[in-house]
Amino acid sequence: MKIIFLGVGEVAKCTLHLIRQFFPVDAHKLYFVERENEREHRTVKAFTEAGAHYLQVTLTRENINEILVGQIGMQSGDFLVDLATDTDMFYTVEVALKHGWLYLNTCIENSADAQLIHHDNHEKMAQLLKRMAVLTKPATCVFDHGMNPGLISAFVKKGLADVAASVPASRMTKQLQDALAHRDFSTLARLLGLEVLHCSELDDQRAAFVPQDVFVNTWSCAGFLVEAKAPMQVSWGTHEGLPPENGKLVRGRNFISQIPAWQTLARSYVPHREIRGMVIPHEEVITLRKLLETPGYAPTICYVYEINPHTSDCFAAGILTEEGGKVLTPAANRLQGTDKVGALLIFKENPLTGEKKPWAYWCGTILETIDPLFSATVIQVAAGVLAAMRWMLENPQSGVLFPEDLPHEKILEYAAPHLGQMFSDPVDFHPVGTEFGNFFISVSETQEHRLQR
Repeated sequence: MKIIFLGVGEVAKCTLHLIRQFFPVDAHKLYFVERENEREHRTVKAFTEAGAHYLQVTLTRENINEILVGQIGMQSGDFLVDLATDTDMFYTVEVALKHGWLYLNTCIENSADAQLIHHDNHEKMAQLLKRMAVLTKPATCVFDHGMNPGLISAFVKKGLADVAASVPASRMTKQLQDALAHRDFSTLARLLGLEVLHCSELDDQRAAFVPQDVFVNTWSCAGFLVEAKAPMQVSWGTHEGLPPENGKLVRGRNFISQIPAWQTLARSYVPHREIRGMVIPHEEVITLRKLLETPGYAPTICYVYEINPHTSDCFAAGILTEEGGKVLTPAANRLQGTDKVGALLIFKENPLTGEKKPWAYWCGTILETIDPLFSATVIQVAAGVLAAMRWMLENPQSGVLFPEDLPHEKILEYAAPHLGQMFSDPVDFHPVGTEFGNFFISVSETQEHRLQR
């Protein structure tokens, strides 16, 4: 089996750094397709010197078949790992499905999109998959599997199951017991009273040496700026009132704001502190809703991300372009700190005691930057990529899947050695209510927060 990486950015390099800790790989059957020259990076060079192939080329609709089939010789059963940010992803997926290649990516988006609107991209992909439905025994194709989206869905499942398993016998109904036994997560969420789900993240990593007057980040400058400049997007729960006037509800109760995500802050929580983060649009908002909703019930879902201080300084200074941008690393910048990312589950009342006020539980990963080459943030994403790859290699003809379709216990088992502390416990976070407005931070509060920094 050949394994072909499209894109050799920070996540792909880290994936190579860790790959042999997940499954054996023959360097002679590895191929890298990348428009830039990344041959001298330590992880890439180690594989090319051992026999891997590097093609420096810009992939387009016009040349993709000639490169992947003609030059590389991809055949049915080969594996395409799409970590590129500058390709026509929809056409790549179509080519992969037609040829019977295993396919994995970390997001459904397209370089040609004028604006990142996730529900539009998911509907477009749904139409593509409908056309491909005639294929028999399709090779395994997994969308959206990095950290978030990706592993975050496994943490949501684990968190709900852990909460349900903690309900005392005096409060455990047969319906709840059956839902737990059958891993019926939508019923678990409804019976437990889940009303808010934050994919909450705190990146507190700091670097000793930071480039000046350019955008910096701890995982991808281009990738994060696309998300941050896109409109805020939230899955609107059935318990919510009317949405804010600065946006609208579209199909499937997706709230889309007119305000860019980086200009919208919300309160959330990671162990062991409250955060104030940007409400960044992410695809898990859509796929987790599909996992959890039942007729008449769905929680509010959004991603709240308190970015590292150096990236925050770039936004404050108005440095909002990827041109000249740099990813901060332990090796080049002496980056240190932690990334905490997981599922903050907020219930209408305490399901363990029945106390009538909002109750919060967090399930996720707390990882310190100790690797000499890569930040904790990048390692968490790469662990999600590799855990999914390993499962796909073991299940090569499972068809088209999203993170919620994968067995979360197995995925977390594969990823756990690279995720640091796995935290799953109640947390000391006490919102006054469970509507979106209870977490939203006003412009005046944002300005006050910046003055205090």
